[in-house]
Amino acid sequence: MAGEIGPYLASAFIIIGWDKKDGQDIFAIDDLAEAMRGCLAVVHLAGLRGPDCDTEDLDGRPVKHSDYHRINYGGTEAVIKATKKAGVKRIIFISSGAVYGTKYFPKDNLPADKEVAMETRLGYIVQEFETPISDSSPYPDHLHPYAQCKLDTEKLLEKEAKNGLSAISLRINGIDASSGFWSTSSQNVARAIELAIKSNIKGFERFNIADKHCRVNVSRAVEMLGY
Repeated sequence: MAGEIGPYLASAFIIIGWDKKDGQDIFAIDDLAEAMRGCLAVVHLAGLRGPDCDTEDLDGRPVKHSDYHRINYGGTEAVIKATKKAGVKRIIFISSGAVYGTKYFPKDNLPADKEVAMETRLGYIVQEFETPISDSSPYPDHLHPYAQCKLDTEKLLEKEAKNGLSAISLRINGIDASSGFWSTSSQNVARAIELAIKSNIKGFERFNIADKHCRVNVSRAVEMLGY
C-alpha cells in the first residue's frame, strides 16, 4: 500500500502483502490462499488503474478493453476462491467514484454534444457527475471499462455475500488529489479500511468515502462504520 495508507494500517494490524511487483501472482490461488490463512480480512486493491492507465503499458503492450475484465474482475474471482480456501470471512474491496459519472465512448462513436474531458487509447472519457453524490446516485449508461469492472465486481461480491462472505466496498476516488470535487486523503482512506475491517457488518455493503469538503454524501459510512 502506497503513501501513508500502509504505515497507518500497519500501526493497527499485521499486514501480509501480495504484490505483482514482488513477483506474486493474484491468479496463483493456492499460494494466495496460503498467504491469507489465519488473516482477519483481505483488503483487495489489486488491478489496473483508471483511465490514466491507458497511457501505460501492460507487460510491454498497450492496455486493452479485455484486460480490465481479465485482470480486475478475474482477479477478484481468484481472490474470492483464495479466501474460501483460507477460511477468511471478510473482503474489503477498494472501488471507485468513477462508477457515478465517468462515461466512456469509443473514439468513433462520441456524441456531438459531449465535451471531451480526456482522450485515451481506449476512447474518450467524459465527466458527468450528478451532485451531491450519494450511494443511490444513478450510474451512466456508458462506463469506461475500469468503472464497469468496479460495478461488476461489486455485484459479484454481493452475490458471494449471500453464501456467507462479508464484503464491504469502499468507493474512493482521487487519493490525495488536488481536485475539490472528490478527493480523499490517505489518512481517511486508511481510516475507512480500518473501520471496515473492525465493523460488525454482515453480508454486502457499499460506502462512499471522501473528505468532508467534497460534494459527496458519506452519511451511510458515518452511520454504519463510524467514519
